Amino acid sequence: MTKTEFERRAAEMKARNLSAPRFRNISPPRSIFAPPMATPSPATVYVRDFLREVDIKRLSPPLAAIRRLGKLETDRDGLLDFTPAGLQLSVSPDLLLRGINAYDAVLRAVSARGWPLEIREGVVLRIMICGEPLELAVTEKTDPIAEVKVRPGERRPRRPAGALVVSLTAGYRKVMISDKRGTQIESKLPELFEKAEALAAEVYTGHERIAAIQRRDEIEWSRRRELEARVEQLDRNVAAWRRAERIRAYARAVANRMEDDGPVTPESDTAKWVAWARSYADSIDPTCRPITISPREI
Repeated sequence: MTKTEFERRAAEMKARNLSAPRFRNISPPRSIFAPPMATPSPATVYVRDFLREVDIKRLSPPLAAIRRLGKLETDRDGLLDFTPAGLQLSVSPDLLLRGINAYDAVLRAVSARGWPLEIREGVVLRIMICGEPLELAVTEKTDPIAEVKVRPGERRPRRPAGALVVSLTAGYRKVMISDKRGTQIESKLPELFEKAEALAAEVYTGHERIAAIQRRDEIEWSRRRELEARVEQLDRNVAAWRRAERIRAYARAVANRMEDDGPVTPESDTAKWVAWARSYADSIDPTCRPITISPREI
């Protein structure tokens, strides 16, 4: 093949590739900085209008705080959040009444079991089981909206799934029941309470174990501090004893020197000073005092 034929065939292949439809129909890639497609806008719900057919007075007392709410807006998942009323209740407007009734059913069953409630301002309601507080929550499941496109790494918006979930949480551990396969949560409350008792017992055991470790560490720390204090006192006693011995040696040397010059009478200043020096040495000498030992030191 000559050089001329090779260049001609290369030009023909290039022309065919440029004329192929697959290259003309490709659209430029969508920039990750382009605004995402529209997401569902929040809906405003007037709570009192939803509760016109509900007798709040017949519900459990903690639910009475709902009356103080005027209106709420759904969050990005289409749910209403009742945390401002001290209730961990998060449901869509369609399940608002059922969510309230489910919350009330849990509280009534808890009251029948004799479990006290922990209600504090600014804190979600808790149920005391075996002395352990468990946070009560009634929420609605949500499903991701596949039609909405988001930037890479962003959370996909979700929509209410129409199924309720009741959970009791202690720290990072929780027990829960949910609507599933035609069975609603109202019929699963005994199962929830059995799980809650087991969780509370587990949490209590864990707290007791941690408390025992803390007590052991405190006792060990106290003994270590006591030993350090005894060693420090011993060092001070040794230093005081050595000082007392030096004072006695000095007083003895002074008395011997004075006796070399002549007899020293008890009424002389030298005799009085030597007596005072020896008395002072005895006052700072720890061996001149009885040693007391505490029961822990034996």
